[in-house]
Amino acid sequence: MRLSQDSTGKTPDEAGFNPDKQVQWGYDAMWTDLRGEWTFFGPGSFVAADGVTAQLPDVWKTAAHWYYDGMWTSHFIPTLNYVNSDLLAQGNTFGSGNVAMTPIHTWYINNSQKVVWDIGAIPSYNGNTTAKMHADTFGILKTAKNPDASFQVLSIFMQKYTADLCDAYGAFPAAISLQADRIKTLQAAWPGVDFQVFIDDIKYADHPNHESAMPNFDKASSAYGDFYQLYKTKSGLDLDAELAKLVTNLQTVFDQVKPIQ
Repeated sequence: MRLSQDSTGKTPDEAGFNPDKQVQWGYDAMWTDLRGEWTFFGPGSFVAADGVTAQLPDVWKTAAHWYYDGMWTSHFIPTLNYVNSDLLAQGNTFGSGNVAMTPIHTWYINNSQKVVWDIGAIPSYNGNTTAKMHADTFGILKTAKNPDASFQVLSIFMQKYTADLCDAYGAFPAAISLQADRIKTLQAAWPGVDFQVFIDDIKYADHPNHESAMPNFDKASSAYGDFYQLYKTKSGLDLDAELAKLVTNLQTVFDQVKPIQ
């Protein structure tokens, strides 16, 4: 809250603060969906262990309330209207220079614009740290016309051009033998940044992953996307009631998938 200000310089914990004229925010979990946003409190899934029942993990319910309060009461997280504004670079909120902190992946290095930044470890929640992970991988289709030649090309990519691929993707190599050289390259470009966090946080990767499969995936994504739009744009919601509706809507979508016989 102390890193958030309105146009007069007042912070949300000061009398006279005006959230309708806000120009700076302390935090935004940018460029992720609902599952990714809530995963920073702990890994979870909208799908129960049986693979067909919709659920809302308790830790995600806690996260939902924390984010909703941050947007509409404590005003340290921008609402969707602010996120999409020119003030916050139409979604690149941290790159706008008007958001103090964002939990983001290594690929964001290529999109950080001209802001001066450093890296810190993801805070823990109830003693548990979760660093949600993306994995950029390559594969060869079973139907490829020349699978052996494709594998040779892929092998060259993985051996000779790993550094170039990491530069292009903003990625960090999974191979331990390549990580020290990658950190040296990053430190040469951004002196003083603590890139060791990239290595230390790997062991805290989310499981299940925040992008895991769901029944009727596209429709399920749309269902929680509708909720995301609502809670990012409307204050005063009965959040628990809306979360219950979300689970009901997801179950309806899941049930549209015929079980495999």
